[in-house]
Amino acid sequence: MLDGRSPRAERPKSRSSTGFARAADVAQALLPARREAGMGTDLPGRVEALLHRLTATARSIVLYDAGNDTVKRSFEALRTAFAETLAAEACLRLEVRPFEILWDGQRVYRDEDREKSLAFRLYRDGVRSLTLLQGLDADELSRLLGILSQRFASADQHEDDIVTLLWKARLRHFDFVAVEGLTADIGAPETAPGERAAASRFFMPDDESLPAVPWSGATPPEWVDPDPAELAALEAETGTATLGRDVFAVLAALEAALAEPQEQLCLREIERLCEETRDFLVGSLNLPALLAFVRQLRRLGRSPAPWDPERASIATTLLASCGSERTVRRLIHGIPADERVARKELLDVLELACDDPFTAVAEALTGEERPAGRAVARQLLEHFGRQRGEHLRARFAEAQGRVAADLLRSLARLEAEPPLAFLAQQCDHPDPEVRAEALWHLERAPFSPPLGAALVDAVRRSRGEERARVLAVVERSRDRRFVEPLFAFVQSGLKETAEAVDVARVLGRLERRAAVGRWQPWLRPQGRLMRRRLSGSTLLQSAAAAAVAEVPGAEAAQLLELARSAAAGEVRGWIERLLAERAAGVPVRRAS
Repeated sequence: MLDGRSPRAERPKSRSSTGFARAADVAQALLPARREAGMGTDLPGRVEALLHRLTATARSIVLYDAGNDTVKRSFEALRTAFAETLAAEACLRLEVRPFEILWDGQRVYRDEDREKSLAFRLYRDGVRSLTLLQGLDADELSRLLGILSQRFASADQHEDDIVTLLWKARLRHFDFVAVEGLTADIGAPETAPGERAAASRFFMPDDESLPAVPWSGATPPEWVDPDPAELAALEAETGTATLGRDVFAVLAALEAALAEPQEQLCLREIERLCEETRDFLVGSLNLPALLAFVRQLRRLGRSPAPWDPERASIATTLLASCGSERTVRRLIHGIPADERVARKELLDVLELACDDPFTAVAEALTGEERPAGRAVARQLLEHFGRQRGEHLRARFAEAQGRVAADLLRSLARLEAEPPLAFLAQQCDHPDPEVRAEALWHLERAPFSPPLGAALVDAVRRSRGEERARVLAVVERSRDRRFVEPLFAFVQSGLKETAEAVDVARVLGRLERRAAVGRWQPWLRPQGRLMRRRLSGSTLLQSAAAAAVAEVPGAEAAQLLELARSAAAGEVRGWIERLLAERAAGVPVRRAS
């Protein structure tokens, strides 16, 4: 138990803590009446769901940015679950055991996985009971999540434990009972009732000179890329810069002991140490040490020992965990903000530890939002996907938004020749990010016959400013082979006059004087002197005028004058503006 000699000895109760105890007593007194009235009959299941949601949300903050939609939805669902549960049970008292949590004598949470278990992490740090009071708001909940997510994320033993973090957080609607740190009774029978009653409570005095916990508003924690200089100073202060080397030196010594017949050391005995080492090296992105650790595990798996029959299977399991989808996601998410190139050590780690590195990276890219992580993930996909083009296309077909755009970029770079026809097909994709990515590749591809066919298809599929970008590439090519297919497209593939004018204008600049003869049928008047008119639809008449207006010389000007004399309504006004601006030397850029 905590006593006055401990650095974390019990503090005098502050006014806020006294208020918490008084409010908790009032809430507890109301419970029998609420239950007799039929309220809270489903509470065990509701509390169980609440605790599992709390654990999942804390872990999601480790895996994703706080701005990620998944985290936001999870946080909002958790806040709602807390509000509903505390509305039914104004004072929720939970008893913490090594691998389970009890409410009102009933087990509402159990998880024996030491890495994932909320109960184990609380119990290991000394927490023996929790009390949540009605009124727990989003701000307090975000601070609580920040504390739990730190404990889920870190394997470093230099940080404060949960008791200290909770004590500093000053949560007014959250109380706990704790004993002194890690005790010897983990996995042993539960503490005696008398000892539980004597456990100390922690409260932050109002005049305590500790820094405020840096949570703002009611938003969850956010990912912030640290300044390199500040990060180096912190590493120097805490010793984390050398901790990776120190940990690995210990494991190297243990590997030597594992090979010594006199020691009779089994890998099972240091399995937990290996797991902690893996988590630390992954979390700190110490890739050289992680690669050495992976190679060490491979050596152990290939070095049988008569006294250790489980060695190969345990080493294989540990090695697979270094290349699991969760680990790959953490590695990619930890890429520094100014890094855009995949390191060779990362490639080697994935090749040695992953059964299917392509799939692991593709899954990590799905939840990654940071530009650095996305850039490295794309390079990894291109490296591991040389023979997986069909799988990449299948993932692209199922993806949306920036993920689909990233997959398309990797797909375009994956093949020896860019899939130009496939890129052109994406110009009418429902997602604007995918369309932008496809256009980016089409604009930069070297000109070739396959690109020409792709550009014609892209013109047909695109709209508005995106079509203007494709037409600009067509015009820069100065290739008159575009004229016939695009001329046919204007005649039968367009319904909007403005779209027809944009395409025809490029055709006029490509074909020059030959355009006058091509477009003449829609500009030369038909009929008798007093009933002269132009042939074709308004769309074709406007397109013909726009194409001919791009041709320099008197022949084009005379044809436009002749067409103006027989045109009517919208087309006449359009031709008059074309003639006026030709005379002024200013090109007309849009149809009326």
